[in-house]
Amino acid sequence: MQENLFPEMSQKKSDNTKVIGANLSLIFNRRNKNLVILKNRDVIVKKVDLSDKPAKKLLVLDIALKGINPIG
Repeated sequence: MQENLFPEMSQKKSDNTKVIGANLSLIFNRRNKNLVILKNRDVIVKKVDLSDKPAKKLLVLDIALKGINPIG
């Protein structure tokens, strides 16, 4: 019954989607394991190639900042 109140909560996330909190999720590409998409409330924030070490570090910083200030 309550699942009908929040349809986005009742939708099953696929195996390649990892919810990391603060309305953030990571979607891993099935074909290329090095590609990941960061989403905030199902809106794409950033696409990152994890084989690029500086880009990976910036992704971690973005996740930390979004978690601290979810509106920004």
